[in-house]
Amino acid sequence: MLPALIVLALVAAILLVALVQARRDLASRTRQLTASASARATVEAERDLARAQEADALEQAATAREAAAAAEARSHAADAARARAEAASAEAVASLAEAATLAARLIDDGAADPAALWALERSRTERTWRHSVAAVQGDPSPLAAALHPLWTALEIEVAAVREEVGAVVDLDVDLPGTVTPGASLATLRVAQELLATAARKGEVTTLRVAADGDDLVVEASSVDADGQPVPLSALVLPPSRLDAEPGVVRLRGALVAPLARPA
Repeated sequence: MLPALIVLALVAAILLVALVQARRDLASRTRQLTASASARATVEAERDLARAQEADALEQAATAREAAAAAEARSHAADAARARAEAASAEAVASLAEAATLAARLIDDGAADPAALWALERSRTERTWRHSVAAVQGDPSPLAAALHPLWTALEIEVAAVREEVGAVVDLDVDLPGTVTPGASLATLRVAQELLATAARKGEVTTLRVAADGDDLVVEASSVDADGQPVPLSALVLPPSRLDAEPGVVRLRGALVAPLARPA
């Protein structure tokens, strides 16, 4: 009986040792599985993060491509607008040069009929009055009874630019003498061109038309929102009795006889 008990005890001890070892193995395996699951979760999280970063990068790249395409389109539009502006500027310069050449001839030799041309220009100014300045379209033009048509025409041009550009534009005129029809035509055309540039570049613009001896000087000056002077270019004119500097044109010999200054 005793040997059997001893055998049973040995078997029980062996089984107990085996059970403890099995439990240890199970705990170790559980830890390994837990670590593996954690590592797998970490890998999956990193993979998801990488995919999200890749998607974000792709979206940013697409946005960048769209922005680049939009910028390129704006650049092309700006180039086209600049080309149109340059063409319009060249056309305006050519038109002004033609008018200046004609006016210079009128001043120099009177070969054309300056009175007729000046009358045509006054008619154009009257249209400007009706369409851009007059509060009521049927109001009579002040040119009809103007003591000094050039002065009045300049006032109309300045008022029209104010309405068109929405900027502050002042007129300073000092004409102590009669201006010939040819010089009046040239003065008004020069004033129109100077105003067209100055009033669009600055916040406050002043057009000055004044006598200097026998000459007539037309000058436009402009300042920006900070009160700083805005640089202006000289009008491109052919050789004549019209001398151009930046923002200024001098009409040599334009004044010929005294005239009382209008009130």
